[in-house]
Amino acid sequence: MDKYADRYYMRIKMVLLCWLLGTQYSSFAQQDLPFQYVRMDSSNKWIAAAFDQRIVDSVHIVGLGEATHGAQQTSAINVAVVKYLIGKRGFRQLLFEYPNASLAVLNYYLTEEKFKNIDTLNLLTAEARAGSVTDRSFFELMQWLKQFNLTHPKDMVQLKGFDISGAGRSFVNYFRSNFNTLLDSITKLNVARSMREMSSIDHAEQLIIEWFYKNQDTVQRRLKKYYPDLLYNVRNAAWALQHTERQKVNFYGASAFRDSIMAVNINELASSTKTIVWTHNLHVTTADNVVSMGNYLKKLRSDSYTIITDFTRSGKVYVATKSNELAVKSVVPSKETASYKLADKYKLPAGVVFYNDLIPVKKIGVLFNSIDKFGNNIILGKGHGFDAMILLDLLTAAEPFLLDIQGPVTEK
Repeated sequence: MDKYADRYYMRIKMVLLCWLLGTQYSSFAQQDLPFQYVRMDSSNKWIAAAFDQRIVDSVHIVGLGEATHGAQQTSAINVAVVKYLIGKRGFRQLLFEYPNASLAVLNYYLTEEKFKNIDTLNLLTAEARAGSVTDRSFFELMQWLKQFNLTHPKDMVQLKGFDISGAGRSFVNYFRSNFNTLLDSITKLNVARSMREMSSIDHAEQLIIEWFYKNQDTVQRRLKKYYPDLLYNVRNAAWALQHTERQKVNFYGASAFRDSIMAVNINELASSTKTIVWTHNLHVTTADNVVSMGNYLKKLRSDSYTIITDFTRSGKVYVATKSNELAVKSVVPSKETASYKLADKYKLPAGVVFYNDLIPVKKIGVLFNSIDKFGNNIILGKGHGFDAMILLDLLTAAEPFLLDIQGPVTEK
């Protein structure tokens, strides 16, 4: 019996020794890489290790891209980076690829000290993100932001939108909910009639815009501090109408117009506040030969830092079908991309690599994956397309958040 016990313990010792040697070898191999690589850890200390020195104090805008809008991991990682930038680096504005009118009520709730109910916050978050895939990590971020603002009443984070796509209905609903009493009776009646007819949303939008510019001076006097936000939303509603008309003529021209307006909006919103821009890789990239928000913004200012996320192996994400319904689809990284090559050659787990470090490395390149709303993989990256790339070794479809009663936010 003792003989068998000795053999058993000897096997355990050998397993432990092999594990130790394997760990040491893995650590040594990572240190011996021909580029800097920061491995993820569950404590999120990797974020500070990756960006404390890279994102210098003069950086005013951090573009935070994601390879797909429909995965748990891309959302969760971006949430973690947002918390770091707000909590540790002094960023005080978070911009989303969404019409600002859709986020206006949610931002008001986040920035008013008297509002503290989590259930209401979750409902407002769901309404703001209606029609899109929203992982539960996004809801958790809104709860974190509310808590942050409660404990920093003089230094709150603002939540804004910078997109014009789909702004029509959200703008009309926003205006009618907040400023409808300003309208004259005839305009009010015509807007209500247009809203009853689903095909006339654009007409209702046009009626409000025309009324606004005819009565702009009066509106400014009456609204005072609320006027700048309304003006921003009216202007974006007008651009949204132009975008819709351009789509009927030239889809790619309309896309270029949309990205140019997004860059103008970001430049204006980030004029005096350190700002995080959460969007898709397709928009945030500064790659050559790509008509993107990132490239338009680069012409306007030079104080930005671009982070993208990419994936190293196949996974599943939510996408839109041709009938505009949601479906889960398998996606595969292109073998041409840096993420695939890094995982294949160096067996890297999830972590961060940097553009400047990858350039000298042979046969890796800097191409990356971008999954569009229909699940098509668009390969981008020629030229300086990003500053940092977050590698994900797993993609699973976004996890919907189920609303339930959770009570008030507790102040700490």
